[in-house]
Amino acid sequence: ICIIKVAGKVTMPMLSVVVPYEANSITMYANETLNLKASVKLGDTVVEDAQVTYNVNAGDVISVENGVITAKSAGSATVIVTATYEDQTTSIMVYVTVI
Repeated sequence: ICIIKVAGKVTMPMLSVVVPYEANSITMYANETLNLKASVKLGDTVVEDAQVTYNVNAGDVISVENGVITAKSAGSATVIVTATYEDQTTSIMVYVTVI
């Protein structure tokens, strides 16, 4: 009988949140709406039941509800998209310009 023990570090897959916009940058017109379509992955696997929140730094320029951006007035805003799944949390910033 031969017993082989392998010692090493177990690496946990990283949680990520992505949006389908180049450089996380969006240009919109006032009164336009857009579904941000954020998706969450744990490694290469899409996570359907992650908690996703959206926070906006300029509520006079845009609003976000359930991932849908509504452009209110000309200006710039940043949406912080935060995903939480199990014991991991990650965020990305999406830059929005309203013209």
